[in-house]
Amino acid sequence: MKIAYLTNFYNRRSGIARCVVELAERLSPGHQVHVFAADWEDQGRSDIHFHRIPTLAGVNSWSVRNLSIFLRGGRLLRRVHRREKFDIIHFHTPTLARCDVMTCHGLPSAGIHFLENLDPRFRGEVPARRILRYKIARPLLEYNYRPGRHRVVVGVSERIREELQRFCGLDGESIEVIPNGVDLEQFNPDTHRSQRPSIRERYGVARDEMLVIFVSHYFKRKGLPFLLEAMAKVEDPGVKLLVVGDDRRDGPAMRAQAEALGIASRVIFAGEVAEGLGAVYTAADLFAFPSFYESYGLVTLEAMACGLPVVVSDTGVAGELVDGGRNGFLVENCADSDTIAQHIVALRADPVLRQEMGKRAATFARRFTWEHNVEQYLSLYRRLLAERERA
Repeated sequence: MKIAYLTNFYNRRSGIARCVVELAERLSPGHQVHVFAADWEDQGRSDIHFHRIPTLAGVNSWSVRNLSIFLRGGRLLRRVHRREKFDIIHFHTPTLARCDVMTCHGLPSAGIHFLENLDPRFRGEVPARRILRYKIARPLLEYNYRPGRHRVVVGVSERIREELQRFCGLDGESIEVIPNGVDLEQFNPDTHRSQRPSIRERYGVARDEMLVIFVSHYFKRKGLPFLLEAMAKVEDPGVKLLVVGDDRRDGPAMRAQAEALGIASRVIFAGEVAEGLGAVYTAADLFAFPSFYESYGLVTLEAMACGLPVVVSDTGVAGELVDGGRNGFLVENCADSDTIAQHIVALRADPVLRQEMGKRAATFARRFTWEHNVEQYLSLYRRLLAERERA
């Protein structure tokens, strides 16, 4: 089978790009796989054919980059398709072309609706220009959900299916739901257990202390200000927070907030981590992620797979993953630092509960594997090919 994937980027650092990497690398041994992207990191895979989508050199504007991919990506794919005759064309980002499969990792209309209805007390955390930018780009970003621009739309969660019905008018029966997966070799409580003592020692975390972990490259958007407020309300010097990720724009402000709250000695800004997230998750005791809005929230699933109980806002796929009080806690309002603090304190006070919740989290996460994700997509591809042959 000849399969073409189109995406903005191809790497393991961002959620959507990582999904394409998993599909491409797992299918390339038995199929001819082509990837169209504006940029990619060398994954050492000579069996995957890469096609670079040209963008304006030296321009780092989100709007210009997406417009370039939309226009130039579509033209490039059509040109190569005339030569290669792809069996399946699968988009993970919109472009001016028709596809067989369009995967929706997040719907701009849903994000805009959420931000416009956000509690006014917290609107200051979301610049008005960001909402305006998405409003202007919405017709482009949702282009391939229109009739005639796809054969099948795939949502990565039931919530995405509902949002596609609500905001795009799609028939729920015409939307497939294929959840993202997790690499259980990398994200596993047993794989990196031997590294736990050395990682904790490096960050100055004692054996009897509780380490909360937060992971993101977008500190404000993912709710770190609220988590810092919660940490200030946890008046236990034995509870520390490890912030993983490099946010050059908001990083200085978050460090200043930790200083102002008097918790700088308990907050560790680790930046990028060399060991990989799986090892660092295993060194922690609790994952906290009070994000404003998530289309999916792959980091939550990965943390659960590593045996961590989670305290997360009820956004993205969280409501489908977290069984409140059994494998973690859902926080209805991401800015509710009081509730976040209460959950942290409760898990600090009861190590047995924390351990049991972590075990249940790992067990639940094992349902979501990349192998199963790939099997579902292959089944969909074969069905579409069969329909084409019968037509």
